[in-house]
Amino acid sequence: MEDMDYQEVLKEIAKNDSDAGVRREVVKKIKDESCLIDIGKNDSDSDVRRLAIYGITDESALGEICKKESNYMNRQLAVEKINDESILIEIEKNDSDSDVRRLAIYGITDESALGEICKKESNYMIRQLAVEKINDNPY
Repeated sequence: MEDMDYQEVLKEIAKNDSDAGVRREVVKKIKDESCLIDIGKNDSDSDVRRLAIYGITDESALGEICKKESNYMNRQLAVEKINDESILIEIEKNDSDSDVRRLAIYGITDESALGEICKKESNYMIRQLAVEKINDNPY
């Protein structure tokens, strides 16, 4: 079976098999990023979605997954794969989980954004991390 045919079969199984265990195994073998994005956004099983997230490199899609993903560990994984500061700033402003927001801070270097985070963030440890990242040293 050619690789393309094999991938089509895997995609069909990943989207339609009723057993999450089967879908988890199949997702590990899928190469098509658009299929992984669809699974990462829509599968009913959080472990299947997490496995799909591992294969996604599209930062915009990862940001979208962060916005709608209910599982905080999946959001953490997605954040760890994002380098786009504008996406990370949006996640830091809006995510309900302090660990996800803290992970987003690590990728933010924009001092203006870090200053805003210091003013508005409810978690003191995240505010402290933001302050530490600001390089406003006059010396």
